[in-house]
Amino acid sequence: MVEYVCIVGIALVLAYLCGSLPVALVVGRASAGIDIRQHGSGNTGTTNAVRTLGWLPGLLVFVCDALKGALACLVMRWALSWAGIWILGLAPGWILAEEAPGVLQPSLPLNLLVDLPLALAFIASVLGHMFSPFMGFKGGKGVATTLGALLVVMPPVALCGLGLFLIVLLCSRMVSLSSILGVLSVPVFALVFYKNSPTFIVFALLLALAVVAAHKKNIKRIIRGTEPRLTLGAKKSAQ
Repeated sequence: MVEYVCIVGIALVLAYLCGSLPVALVVGRASAGIDIRQHGSGNTGTTNAVRTLGWLPGLLVFVCDALKGALACLVMRWALSWAGIWILGLAPGWILAEEAPGVLQPSLPLNLLVDLPLALAFIASVLGHMFSPFMGFKGGKGVATTLGALLVVMPPVALCGLGLFLIVLLCSRMVSLSSILGVLSVPVFALVFYKNSPTFIVFALLLALAVVAAHKKNIKRIIRGTEPRLTLGAKKSAQ
């Protein structure tokens, strides 16, 4: 068990570092020679990247931020496999007892040994994106990173949430509103698809609350009717 804890701990650190990679900062400097934090909203997420740098660099930021979350969770899944914990074909809810190798016995619940580390890696990657040590513990709001991690940990939930996001975006042209509603749908869909995993359900609820909290300024602007809407026009000048 000591080895398991050490391996999971190392994987969590790597997950945080994956999430903290300053993609928007690198893309901004490479494509326009600017520090994106000094332009637009000052955010290092996809929306500000699109508005400041244009659609192509913005989409690159989105894809890379999503990959950060996916990579973080894949690292944890690989770590669990290497630790001998990720065992395919195991009876739902249980893991092999140490005292009887090869025999399925009611030992520790599977969601504590597998689901919980995956959920923690998910959280670590999103926190890394929101509080990156490479940017003074500041960053984006974690929506793209959340999507990437969800695609690894809870694929059906990710696809349903993404579908809702796109529908709201087409109707409102507000990325913030689409992101908020998409993330709020995660606990609902988690309850539908992963009702046997209380770990995932609780985690999805906490995640939704955290991401919505990061959008509190956007929520105020939405209520006042001053939230910017996405346009297909040219990017704004980065002067």
